[in-house]
Amino acid sequence: MENTDLIDKYLQGRCSEEELALLEELVSNDPLFAQELEIRQDIKAVAMHSDGENFKEQLQVFEPKKEKPKPLRRFWIGAAAALAGFMTTIFILNFGPTENERLFAENFEPYRNIVNPVVRGSDNLSEEDQAFQAYEQQDYQRAVQLFQTLRQTNEEDYILLYLGNSYLALDNTDKAIEYFKLIETDSLLPQTQWYLALAYLKADNKADAIHHLAVLKYSQDFKAEESAEILEKISD
Repeated sequence: MENTDLIDKYLQGRCSEEELALLEELVSNDPLFAQELEIRQDIKAVAMHSDGENFKEQLQVFEPKKEKPKPLRRFWIGAAAALAGFMTTIFILNFGPTENERLFAENFEPYRNIVNPVVRGSDNLSEEDQAFQAYEQQDYQRAVQLFQTLRQTNEEDYILLYLGNSYLALDNTDKAIEYFKLIETDSLLPQTQWYLALAYLKADNKADAIHHLAVLKYSQDFKAEESAEILEKISD
């Protein structure tokens, strides 16, 4: 029996004792299976609290497809993105810009400098050293200028991450989003999702904020707990 079929039977309450034992074993030993089961349980819970057959039909579009096993990171990004799509349609957010600003202020902290720790007292600073020094000193206007110059010779995505953070600290949300969306490096995706979510929240773009927060919530990775907390506040 396919794992997805086993999950279907479990959610429908049709599992035999042997199948329940198999399911428990898979949850304990297979992280991919456990994540898929959690997502499917959330889908069922959402559907039960949603009105109308149209929404239930829409959920079918986002049901996980039967595919060959994929690496864990790619699995949760795809599955969580599907879940995020329908979560966006069911969260009716009744709070205004003031509440958005409060949530942003409570959660935004510029990403720490883990790329180029600045050595204090050094007189021979490279362009990158100067950019990160300005960033650490919270001189974000100068940091933006230096990171922009640095981009002409350094195309690494981490420059975009800190550039976006600098713009976000300067309340230039549109520019922050522009540079975050250029990031493609896998190792930076969780951080990018988090800061994009905060930027969209600050911009009062609730739908996109929910999308990125939902992806992080089900990633069990960077800022997953904080993302879940914000989503709970949003959905109240």
